[in-house]
Order: sequence, then structure tokens, then C-alpha cells
Amino acid sequence: MGDIKALIGKSSPQMYRLRVSKYCIIFYYPNKENTCILKIDSRGDVYK
Repeated sequence: MGDIKALIGKSSPQMYRLRVSKYCIIFYYPNKENTCILKIDSRGDVYK
């Protein structure tokens, strides 16, 4: 599938990234039952 890592910084809530092939997904967990996806883009462009 891909690998998940916590993003470093002082964001609240804690943000994570999931790498899948050539794409990167930035997301967080607002609660235990949901996932909020903020951005999906190619790995080179997702942080711009």
C-alpha cells in the first residue's frame, strides 16, 4: 500500500503523510472514526 509518517512541526492536529507510488497524501485524524484528507498531489509538488 504505502508508508505513513507523522509530519514534523507544531501543527494542531498532528498531520501525517502517506506515500503511494508517485503520489503523496497529507491528512490528519479529527477523531478515532474519521480521516480528513487535506491534499493529494505528486510527491514533488505536495509541499509547495
